[in-house]
Amino acid sequence: MAVLKPIAATLYFTASMLMVNNAAPLGCGGRVNALGLASSSFLRAVFPTLAGKVWDLGEAAGFSPYPVYALLAAGGLYVVQVSSRALPPSLASPRVAT
Repeated sequence: MAVLKPIAATLYFTASMLMVNNAAPLGCGGRVNALGLASSSFLRAVFPTLAGKVWDLGEAAGFSPYPVYALLAAGGLYVVQVSSRALPPSLASPRVAT
């Protein structure tokens, strides 16, 4: 299981950046890519700290934090399902520069 997490994270990150770059207007790819990478780096720095705080608060209150993480994981899967159905089909094919 320890091997699957980095593989999945790499695949999800690459797929999301490809979708973001494909959705960007021509000529704005650099700005969109920079904003996506900067926000990703920020969230990778902030959320582990928040997750640790939630874990500590749950243990201090006598609760197991695992249901919270299960709920967050289920919410994440729901968001992926909804967003994948809401995307226009034109984003599924590569754009051709004119």
